[in-house]
Order: sequence, then structure tokens, then C-alpha cells
Amino acid sequence: MMVREERSKPEPGTFERNYLAELEALGVLTGPYNLPDWDNQPGSFQRCLESLFHSTPPPALILDEPALFFATQQFLTR
Repeated sequence: MMVREERSKPEPGTFERNYLAELEALGVLTGPYNLPDWDNQPGSFQRCLESLFHSTPPPALILDEPALFFATQQFLTR
């Protein structure tokens, strides 16, 4: 799940906590991979995506806003 830092810091928001709890209930060990940390600086989102796809693509990406969707779409196109 990719959300802006306002949704994950200092603590994850309600939706994000529920997402992590559901993964844990399914036996998935959660950590920074499931709710990656990136800031609102130029290029930070891109670097975060690059790190997620470094060794193997994630099975899914959950994006909470259109700007992140289109940025991810551009990343995947390349």
C-alpha cells in the first residue's frame, strides 16, 4: 500500500492499520514492504517504487489517490 506520509506518520491511519491487521490475520508478516516509507520530496516516490521492484515485483499495489496511480502507471510503462 502506497500512501503519503501524512497517512502513515507518526502512526498509520485507521485504514492503513486495518490493512496491516488483515494481512497479519492471514499470516503475512508485515513491515516496511507492506506500507513503505517515502516523503513528499521530488523523486522519493520513484525511488520507493524502484526499491519495491528491485528483486521481485510486488503481487499488488494499493494506491490511495489518482496522482500516485498515474505516477505508478508511468513507472510501470518504463
